[in-house]
Amino acid sequence: MKRAQEKIKDLVETRAFTEVHNYSDDPARSLDSYLFTDATSDLFARWLDALADLKPNQGTARALAGSRGVGKSHMLAAFGALASLPEYRRSVADAHVATSASNLKSGRYRVARVERGTRPTLQEELSEALGGEEEMWRTEPAKMLAFSAGMSDMPLVLVIDTAFERENRVERDDGLLLSELANTARDLSVFIALALDDDIASADGANVALSDTFQIDYLDPEHLYRITDTHLFQKNAQSREAIREMYRTLRTAVPGFNWSEPRFAAIYPMHPMIADVASAVRLYVPTFAFLPFAAAAGAHAVNRPALSLVVLDELFDRTERGLRLAASLKDALAAYDHLALQGVSKVPIMQRLQARLVLKGLFILSLDGRGATARELGAAMLLYDEQHPAAAIERIENMLNIFAQTASSGSLLRSEDESEARYRFNIIAPVAVIAPAVDEIDQDTEESDETSEPLTLRPVTLSDEELAEWASRLTMRQVPASLGEPDARDLVRDALADWLKAWRADNPLKNFDALADEGLTTRVWNLAEAVRKSFGNAAIAIDAALSKNTSLEEGLQRVADIFGNSTEKLERSSERLAQLTGFIKELPERTRTHNYLSLAEPTEIDEIESARRELLAIAGDIHNLFNEESVNRFNLLWREFHARYTEHYAKTHDETLHDNNRREQIEVLTRSDEWREFEALSQLQLVNRRYWDETTGMLERARHAECELPVRELL
Repeated sequence: MKRAQEKIKDLVETRAFTEVHNYSDDPARSLDSYLFTDATSDLFARWLDALADLKPNQGTARALAGSRGVGKSHMLAAFGALASLPEYRRSVADAHVATSASNLKSGRYRVARVERGTRPTLQEELSEALGGEEEMWRTEPAKMLAFSAGMSDMPLVLVIDTAFERENRVERDDGLLLSELANTARDLSVFIALALDDDIASADGANVALSDTFQIDYLDPEHLYRITDTHLFQKNAQSREAIREMYRTLRTAVPGFNWSEPRFAAIYPMHPMIADVASAVRLYVPTFAFLPFAAAAGAHAVNRPALSLVVLDELFDRTERGLRLAASLKDALAAYDHLALQGVSKVPIMQRLQARLVLKGLFILSLDGRGATARELGAAMLLYDEQHPAAAIERIENMLNIFAQTASSGSLLRSEDESEARYRFNIIAPVAVIAPAVDEIDQDTEESDETSEPLTLRPVTLSDEELAEWASRLTMRQVPASLGEPDARDLVRDALADWLKAWRADNPLKNFDALADEGLTTRVWNLAEAVRKSFGNAAIAIDAALSKNTSLEEGLQRVADIFGNSTEKLERSSERLAQLTGFIKELPERTRTHNYLSLAEPTEIDEIESARRELLAIAGDIHNLFNEESVNRFNLLWREFHARYTEHYAKTHDETLHDNNRREQIEVLTRSDEWREFEALSQLQLVNRRYWDETTGMLERARHAECELPVRELL
C-alpha cells in the first residue's frame, strides 16, 4: 500500500469526549454534552413541539426504542433538562432544537424521573418519584397520576428510564401499568417520556399494549457513527480519500471483510465490527458505551500505522473487568481462562500471539450467541495474508480446532454453518432489543404474538407426539407422528436440517442492514424484530439441537415455546416473515421506480402526468408495499405509465432526429440560386473561405443528425 508509512494521526484529528456517567444526577451537564445529529435534532424538535402544544386536559405519551447503548437515556435526560431548566434553552447549539425549545412555556416544567429497577415494583418507584402511598399507586395508579399532575400549574414531564449501572435486567412485566399511565395521561397535562428497554416485558403482549398507548420513535445506532465521524474523529477531504484507499485495500486483501465503505470511513480508526458488537457488550457491562470507548481507544491509537485499526482484542481488554462481574458469564470466562492457559500453549510458538487475539475476538463475538467462523474472525481481527489469503484462514481454523479439542465438554461449541465451521463459547445471550410496536405490523392482534425469550433450556413438557407435530408444523413436511417411532428421530432431524438450510439461504434478516435508508422505518424495524424473535430464535434452537448441544426434544420444546405452543401464532409469524421477505425483495425496485418517475421529463399529456402523480403518491410511502391492493394498483399504473411515456418519448425522439422534412429543406437550399451564387463567390481568392467551410460543416452535421440508440429499450 502506498500509504504504509502514514499513521492514524496523519488522517484523523481526535477530539475529547465529555462522558456523563449518570445522566439523572446532572441534567444540565447531560444537555451541555449532548451532540446532535440530523436525526436526533429532528426527533428532539418533534418531542419539544409536542410538549409545547400540551393543553390543560390533553397529554401525550412518547417512547424511545433502540438497542442498549444507543443513547436513549442521554436523550431523555437532555429533554428533561430543557423542560426543567429554561435558562439553558437559548444556549442549545442546534438551531432546529433551539427554535422548538423557545416555544416552550417560559417557566420550569415539573420533571419527575422514575428509575426502573431501584425498587421491587414500578408502583414503588412511582411513589418515590411523585409522592403518595405505594398502596394507592398499586390500586389506583390513574387517580394518583391525576393527583400528581394537579399539584402544579405547569405540565408534568414524567421520565421513565431504567436505573443507571443496574447489573441485571429488570425481571418483571411493567407493560400493562405503563399503558394504563399513558391512557390516563391523555386526559391530563402530562408528557410521559419512556425509554423502551428490552426488559420492559418478556412477551410481546405487553408490547402490543404499549404500542397502542405510546407513540414510539426509534433511535437508530447510525447517529452514533455520525457523531463519531463529525465530533470524535474529524477528517479532511485528503484524509477521506486515503481512508477510501485503505478500505479498498482491505476489501481486496481480507477475506470476509464485507462492511460498507461509509461505515468504515465514519468510525475509522475503529474497526466496523466494534460498532456491530457494542450493544451485545453493554448487555453484560452496563457502564460500557460505544462513544466513550471509541474516544479513549482512538486517542491511544493515533501513533499507530494507518492500517492498525482498533479491533476486538482491545474491546475485550477494556471491558474484561466488567465482563467478569456478570454472573451469567462466569462459566464462559472460566472456559476462556482455561483455553488462554492450556489451549494457546498447544499452538505453534510463532502463532501464539495471534491465538490470544483470536480467543479474545471469539469471546466477544459469542456474547450475542452467534460466535464466528475462521473467516469472520480473520476479518474482524484483521488477521490476513495478502499473498496467501487462504493460508491465513486455515491457520485460524487450526487454532479454533485446538481450542475446541482443549475446552471442557460443552464450553466451546462447534456447528456447521453452510460450508464453514462456526465456533462460540457457550453463552446464553439475553434478548438485546425489544420490538416496541408489534401491532403496527398486525393491528388485528389483541394478544401476545411472540414469546421472544432468550435461548434457555427448559423442561420438556410436550409429549413425543406433540414434539413431532411441531417439527411438522415448522418444516411443513410430513414426519412420523411420534418421536418414539422407529427411525423417527433421524427423519425429523433430516427435515429440520433442510428447514435450517433453507432458512439460512432465504433469511431476509441477513440483508436487512443493507436496506436503503428510506426502508429503515420504525414499522419495518418492528417487523424485522418480530421475525428475528420468532423464526430467528427458532433457527438458533434447531441449530443447537442438530449440533447436539441440546437434545432434539429440548430443541423442539424451545420451538413450541417461541410460538407460544400455538398454531395461530405460528401462522401469524409466517405471515410476517412473508411480508418482510416481500418488502426487502421489492424495495429496491420501488426505489428505482420512484427515482425514474421523479427524473422523467414532463410530457404535458394529461393521462401520463395523472398516472405519474398517483404513482409518486403511492411510492412516497414505502409502507404501501405491505398493502396488496396498493401494490397491484401501483404495478398496473406503472405498466400503463411506462408504456405511454416510452412511446411518447420515443416518438418525440424520432421526430426530432429522424426528420425527413429537414433533409428536404437542406436539398432545396443547396439547389437554390442563392446557394449557387454563394458557392461561386466562395471560390474567389479575395473572399474568405471560412464562411464556406463553416456553412458546409453545419449542413453536413444537419444531414447526419441521426440517433441510432434503441430508445425504447433504454427507457
